[in-house]
Amino acid sequence: MRGPNVVLLAMRGPLAYEVLRALHAMGARVKLMCDRRSSIRFSQYCETLYVSPDIATESADRILQLVNAQHGREPIDLVVASDVAGVMLLNGIRSELSPPVFPAPDNATLALLDNKWRFQKLCLTLGIPAPDSIFFESKETLDLARVERELGYPVVVKPVDLSGSDGVIIAENAESLLRRLRSDRHHRKAGAGLIAQRYVAGQDWGYIAFAIDGHVDVALTFACGANWRTEYRDNPELHDAARRIIEHVRYTGMVNFDCRLEDETGIFQFLECNPRFSHRITATRLCGLNFLKVALGAEAQLCGDVCYRPLRDVFTRQGAGDLVRGRWPLSILVTELSETVSDPIAALIQKGPWRSTAQRAMSPLLHRLRSARP
Repeated sequence: MRGPNVVLLAMRGPLAYEVLRALHAMGARVKLMCDRRSSIRFSQYCETLYVSPDIATESADRILQLVNAQHGREPIDLVVASDVAGVMLLNGIRSELSPPVFPAPDNATLALLDNKWRFQKLCLTLGIPAPDSIFFESKETLDLARVERELGYPVVVKPVDLSGSDGVIIAENAESLLRRLRSDRHHRKAGAGLIAQRYVAGQDWGYIAFAIDGHVDVALTFACGANWRTEYRDNPELHDAARRIIEHVRYTGMVNFDCRLEDETGIFQFLECNPRFSHRITATRLCGLNFLKVALGAEAQLCGDVCYRPLRDVFTRQGAGDLVRGRWPLSILVTELSETVSDPIAALIQKGPWRSTAQRAMSPLLHRLRSARP
């Protein structure tokens, strides 16, 4: 039985590749619309439908025409956007698109949840714990005396509208904070403001779910580690708090909450919301739950006491121990290794720690090689 025919609107960055891998794993035939600077188009898992000079500023009408024209040539089962910017673009033309669009929140909900300051205020309104925070319109208006008086040090400062840890600064004192603000490239341009937040000492946790109109279809809670290490642990307290937010905003689509289990109080503090696909969709998929399949009606069950580790962890003592004990199933390791080998160029560029440098260096060469194909 053939898989669905999917158009993937992929903004720049590694998240789009995680979505592509999930689509490929369910047998989807993917037509890609992406930025010309993105190496995802060199993946063996897709065919390129359209390469934009700058997909982030692409005309919605242009996307509409291309998708509907492709649908006329070969029926498309689903149109998927990999991140918030893509979802907002599709929301503007959703009613005019001929094929169905992957469930996603409306733009008002995205504007609420994708902004760290607005999300923090929402949590307080709902009585959900979140660290004390102060909003500043820019780094020039940052009041260091107020930060020290109301939050103390160490303190976390981050842009309200960026993701993936971009621009996140943890400072031990005012001098360190000022120095980091001047040097961090994410703070050089004026944006939507920044938030100073009380530092919470504790363990990082996450919540990932797919919901329709405020009803959670499937959700997982997990403890986080470095390099996307993921240990799945069911936590009713975290499930309940996240569900209250989802129900309140009548959320539809994929969503991820970043939390920290505070050492001192044992309380989950909600840090931010990612109203989109999460990088953890690869970990959950390899452990038995492909959220894209679930969203299309399939049933899937995550394995029991299981963890996901990056390939490099096979050489560490803890990783080897988890393999021996079966907490990191060998099947997961083999599956991820085979995916990397079957799509080596895109996998290494997108997932490696040197991704940005290698992508800039190799993208022109790869483009010439691909153009030279008969």
